[in-house]
Amino acid sequence: MAHGKFWANNHTHILQGRPPISTEFLYLRLIDLDISGYITGAAQPKVTQENLKRIPVLLPSSALLESFCPIVRDMFLQISNFERKNALLRRTRDLLLPKLVSGEIDVSNLDTR
Repeated sequence: MAHGKFWANNHTHILQGRPPISTEFLYLRLIDLDISGYITGAAQPKVTQENLKRIPVLLPSSALLESFCPIVRDMFLQISNFERKNALLRRTRDLLLPKLVSGEIDVSNLDTR
């Protein structure tokens, strides 16, 4: 799953769901499929658009999809938010840790109760 700006090469397939199938459902459905029988090319393995269209994907009823997709979409949003927060925390740690180790930031009077 890609979010935001990204560069795709000429062998990239960009898939997006259309109602009632969400992109999140499509991602979850395809992520574990064994596509080895659809791969061509020895030196540079790839899946052609023709082969991609031949991959069978089982779909639940529209009613089930309508119930499932909003829940999963919220979960993916939470995952994305957590990933952004973790990245911010890592950057903060990387900025503060050297200053703490060098003594540039004094924490001797910090209340740790």
